Amino acid sequence: MSPERSSSVGVDRNNYGLSPLELQIIALLAAGYTRKESAGRIGVTKHTFQHELKNLLDKLRVSNRLELVLFALHYRLIEDVQAPPLKAA
Repeated sequence: MSPERSSSVGVDRNNYGLSPLELQIIALLAAGYTRKESAGRIGVTKHTFQHELKNLLDKLRVSNRLELVLFALHYRLIEDVQAPPLKAA
């Protein structure tokens, strides 16, 4: 049975009890967006984003963003990760 896929955010839904918002957070972090950029992309404040991130780390029992992204990649919770465009110096 194939899990439901969402091509717009590149995440595999309904794994480990994660919500669509939590999967978006992981995908944005994996793509290299900052907290501020990620918060803006999902339409929340930086504070709310940080709160959601902390809850996500606790939920998956990982210590930091790197472990979170590695966990998500290992268990195929995210796919087709693309880095944000480089900013001109």
